Amino acid sequence: MKIFVRVTLVIGCLLSLSTLAAEGGDKLPQRLAAVGAHDVSFAARDNKHVAELRDERGLVVATLESEAVPGHRTLSWHSTNGDSFTLQWTLETGEIVLETANGERFVQRLDTANKRVEQTEDVRKAFEQRSAQIAAMAETIERAETMLPLAPAGASDNVRPDYSECTGCEVRTGGGALRDDQNPTGSPYPGAVVTCGTTWIRGNSYGVLSRSAACLAAKNDANTKCSNGYCIGCCQFSDCDAFCSTGDYLCAVAGVSGRYCVQGY
Repeated sequence: MKIFVRVTLVIGCLLSLSTLAAEGGDKLPQRLAAVGAHDVSFAARDNKHVAELRDERGLVVATLESEAVPGHRTLSWHSTNGDSFTLQWTLETGEIVLETANGERFVQRLDTANKRVEQTEDVRKAFEQRSAQIAAMAETIERAETMLPLAPAGASDNVRPDYSECTGCEVRTGGGALRDDQNPTGSPYPGAVVTCGTTWIRGNSYGVLSRSAACLAAKNDANTKCSNGYCIGCCQFSDCDAFCSTGDYLCAVAGVSGRYCVQGY
């Protein structure tokens, strides 16, 4: 069965590019405009996500495909102007292979230990020349994956809804007793004095298409590790540290540290 959804720039809403730009916070309209696209349609079929980018006249600018399995992702950009390419990303080795329509191959290796992209100058130029297409593809595919999830989940299945800081109880940094009616999650310590601890734990994400999604996934990983009887999620976060291949895209790893709630005295 084929599932198909058509939207103007952002799925679930019929909004103009100017309206979305005025609202801010959404990178998809900007990335689409950079490649000459005005709207996008999504489909999920055959364990793949497919998207069509169209200009203001309704003509197809490019067709995108993404297939993700644990440890590997394939991304394809089929352009009407002839500049088509495929990205093969193997997470375990950190290798990203860019192959053009005429068979040219350019190979990057992401050294996560040293946060260094190993590549020749020709490879750097090949990725840089297609940076706008890579950005548009990443933002589009992430939107498609959010709105039309597939089973089994792909490489970015660690992107989950965000938690706010310590939503499970009213945290009084520096101490403060909680009454029973201030304990909506049924904490086993409803009358305890709760404070933000001094120990930091690390949340991570791996193999995510965009920096923003990678940082969200890392933050949610930290939130999961922070959650306890006092708080759901962390009570304080560090800045996100992400290592990506091409600008803010094709992120091998991202990390966010968080502090968890403890009983105060």
